[in-house]
Amino acid sequence: MLNALGYGTSKAAVIGMTRDLAGKWASSGCGSMHCARMLSPRMTAALLNDPVHRRAIAEGIPMGGVGEADDIKGLAIFLASDAARYITGQVFAVDGGQGAM
Repeated sequence: MLNALGYGTSKAAVIGMTRDLAGKWASSGCGSMHCARMLSPRMTAALLNDPVHRRAIAEGIPMGGVGEADDIKGLAIFLASDAARYITGQVFAVDGGQGAM
């Protein structure tokens, strides 16, 4: 299990860095995506083998489970496109509502 203090501190540092860089690189845009647990081969194996763990994770995410790569790509494509040309310094959560809890 991740150390909550270290994890939270590093997330806060990335948010601060995003905002600082946004001021310096405003013409290029700067943002960050903060993701919750995402399915990976290791995560999939762990969840398949442990129904208690799977249920605990699902209960901690309002949308009912971990995300997949496809859940991230839409935002990444948008942020890299001209549609986001006037966006800078923003932090986007891709977390199934976990941050709202």
